[in-house]
Amino acid sequence: MRVLIELPAPTRRKAEKYPWTEWFDGTPRLFEQGVDYEGTTAGFRSCAYAAARRHAVKIMVRTIGDDLAVQAVRS
Repeated sequence: MRVLIELPAPTRRKAEKYPWTEWFDGTPRLFEQGVDYEGTTAGFRSCAYAAARRHAVKIMVRTIGDDLAVQAVRS
């Protein structure tokens, strides 16, 4: 066992599938199922909320048919 002087910086193991940083700029966006994301709308909604937690932003989400509208909001 070695003793460290300080804890190493965290590393990100997996690149994000979607450009959340760009998408969380406050602009309302409509994501179309099969065009902007694969899978179910409910699954993409969950991914959006998880990404918002990782990026420390709050989002508003609306389901419009099979599509999803997302906007990052200032708190």
